[in-house]
Amino acid sequence: MAKPRILHCLAHDGGAAAALTATLIGHLNGAVEHSVVLAAPSQGGSLTTGTIAAKPARFPAFGGAPTPGKLFRLAQAMAPFDLVLTHDYGALGATMAHTAFSQMLNLPPLIHHEYGFGEADDRELAARRTWYRRIALGRASGLVVPSEYLEELALTRWHQPLGRVRHIWPGVDLGRFTGRPRPDALRGIVKREGEIWIGAMDAMEGETGLLALVGAMPRLPESWHLVLAGEGPAREIVRREAERLELSHRVHLPGRIDDRATFLRLLDIFAVAEVRAAFPAVIPEAMAAGLPIVAPARHTLGAVVGEENARLIVDPAADGAGLANAVSELAGDITLRLRAGQQNRILAEARFDRSTMIDRSHALYSSALGRELAA
Repeated sequence: MAKPRILHCLAHDGGAAAALTATLIGHLNGAVEHSVVLAAPSQGGSLTTGTIAAKPARFPAFGGAPTPGKLFRLAQAMAPFDLVLTHDYGALGATMAHTAFSQMLNLPPLIHHEYGFGEADDRELAARRTWYRRIALGRASGLVVPSEYLEELALTRWHQPLGRVRHIWPGVDLGRFTGRPRPDALRGIVKREGEIWIGAMDAMEGETGLLALVGAMPRLPESWHLVLAGEGPAREIVRREAERLELSHRVHLPGRIDDRATFLRLLDIFAVAEVRAAFPAVIPEAMAAGLPIVAPARHTLGAVVGEENARLIVDPAADGAGLANAVSELAGDITLRLRAGQQNRILAEARFDRSTMIDRSHALYSSALGRELAA
């Protein structure tokens, strides 16, 4: 029997969607012929380094306005495949084409994946996007979501039938998040003996949460340091505030850090200054690293972390005061830090093991194809 042909449609080749796609392609590479198409030009992300997949020539664009002619051409281009996988809102043009012409052209089954939003809530939950998702998903064989919050949205706001929605937790390579790395494992910054690190990875687009974390530092002993990784317009504001408080020696701004596993393993507390995505990818990673997490209470995040950690998920309407208070509480209670971190690691092992995610995705794709995919 010929190998099944799977078409992956993504908005771009970076982020959670590309990382998952690269993982699944690697897992199923011997059993499946993979093709990948992007709505936006390649930026040198996960799907251009080490991924074995074809890029179909002259595949129709699926970004922009969904005109009837464009949708028909997209549907025709899907016809030679055995399964179509679409990822995120940016790929819904392909999903819409499938719904519009699947019966006419006898198209293969399609499964759509959401990853927790890439835009602010007010945009992702706008009426236009809600209606577009409802219509575009009309003939999908499955809708994969990574969190209970998105599962609820799919069932209530997007009006998806219960049997279509599949909650599959994101997968983490748990082994990468165990043990302490060398103190100088990251370029440009060294964790010196006796230092205790609070760390955050942020786009640095808004300063309220970041400034609250900086403002918590004078309450803590000199051994506590704040490491804020990321680039963005708020970075200079944070730097000036650290200087004003005479904290420049304890507030570090190393810029973008690509090795998130090493960074997290160097930390003692992980802080989220602002929750934009419905399920930030770094949350299961921080849990896998056994870290207590301080974050605003958005998208039922308090239900994801361990019981001891739940009270450290704070009211986002408190102008950062909740974050600062939670950091201070954790810093002063080593027992709480250890218990919360240990519970988070246990939950990560139960929920986020990458092999579990792969197995569940494998089973879903096999069911849609009507045949077992040999790994």
